[in-house]
Formats: sequence, C-alpha cells, structure tokens
Amino acid sequence: MCPSIGCRWAGEVADPWNAILYRAHVYLWHRMPNNYNSDYGYQTKFLGGLFEDSAYEVVLGFVEYVLRDEECPKGLSKEVAEVLTETRAAYRVVDKDTIVPLVSEEEIKAIELAIGSAGKADMEGARIHLRNAASEASAGRWADSIRESIHAVESVAVRLAPGTTTLGPALAVLAKKVDIHTALQQGFAKIYGFTSDKSGIRHALLDKGVADVDEADALFMIGACAAFVSYLIAKGREAGLIK
Repeated sequence: MCPSIGCRWAGEVADPWNAILYRAHVYLWHRMPNNYNSDYGYQTKFLGGLFEDSAYEVVLGFVEYVLRDEECPKGLSKEVAEVLTETRAAYRVVDKDTIVPLVSEEEIKAIELAIGSAGKADMEGARIHLRNAASEASAGRWADSIRESIHAVESVAVRLAPGTTTLGPALAVLAKKVDIHTALQQGFAKIYGFTSDKSGIRHALLDKGVADVDEADALFMIGACAAFVSYLIAKGREAGLIK
C-alpha cells in the first residue's frame, strides 16, 4: 500500500483501498462491520503481519480477493503478475484476477487459453469452474480443485450436447456430432470415473476425513481439463454447434 495507489501516510486509509479493505474485513475474513479500523497505521501493521506471518494460502487468498474487487486499482494485476514472475514464485496470475499454482509456463498458457475460449464462446459456467479450480488449488484444497476442473469440462460438454446432464453421456452424444478421437473420449470418460470413485471429490466423504488426492493430482487435472475445454470448444465451433 502506498500513496501512488490511493493511500495516505497518516490518518485514515483513502479510497479505493479503504473500501476494499472494509469489504475484505467483512466478506473475506467474516468479521463484524463495526470492528473495522480504517486507521492507516493500524492497517499497515495488520497487513504487514498478514504478509509476514500468515500461511501462503491466506496471503494469496487476500491478494486474489483484492484483484477481484470491483474497485481494484488499475494496473495492480500486472504488477502482481510481474512480482510473482520476477521472484520465481510458484504461482502466476491468469485472467487478470485469478492466482494459479505454476506447473509450467505452457500449462499456464493452456489455462489462460481455456478461460478465454470459454468466455468468447459464452460458456460462463466453464470459465467460472476453471477460475475456481485455480483458486482452490492455490488454497491447497486439492479435492475441491479437481471437482471444479472436471465440472468445467462437463459444463462445455453438456452445452454442446443438449439433453444430457453428465460428462459420460454428453461425450457419447458429441462423438456422433463432431470428430472426437475414440481414445480421447474414452480417456476423459475414465478421468471422470476417477473423480467419481474418489470419495470427497464429486461425492460425499465416506470413511475418511479428506479425499485421497494430492497436489500432483489437482495440478494435472487443471492442465488436462483446461486443454480439453479448449479442444471441445474448437471442435464444437468446427461442427457449427457454437455460433
């Protein structure tokens, strides 16, 4: 926080940061509105402690919240992205306001392409699921991330195959309308089966406290599902299913 982006060195925090921090106080940290302190010194100390002492998922969650705020200062997204790259952090910014764990630059580009393709194809559901998958992974919630990833694919598939409600039947219908290689169709049907078999991903936990998946599983699913979303949209456009 600094004067160049709307703050003063003394007194109260100036807008837009005062409004952003107030909303974070209430909606991100779920604290009582009347307990919010707009004093600049207090907020400087509080945020300094948050960045120095909090777990990475707390810090990244706050940064992502700010980037998604309607009053986020122009250019902040670019600055955050540059800092993450320059410091070789294991995270990157995609879609201007979503922080995703870094596997490779190529996979980051695949995620950005899929989110952009879904937006252009008016498939907001798939776009939201991919953004959520990235956010959940950044927070270390691997099962939730996997669920959002596969839902992104499912969202596109059922849109292209009206009358279906789940991925398996949707892919079977699409195979008759577009040129989808049998191996790809079967491969994603099996991946969908994996998310169904692992308790706590698409279904309720049974005998364990957490789903039996880890970071590697979640990051693989984000990359694979993002690529398949772009693939399905491209195939749907070629077949005239998307205007």
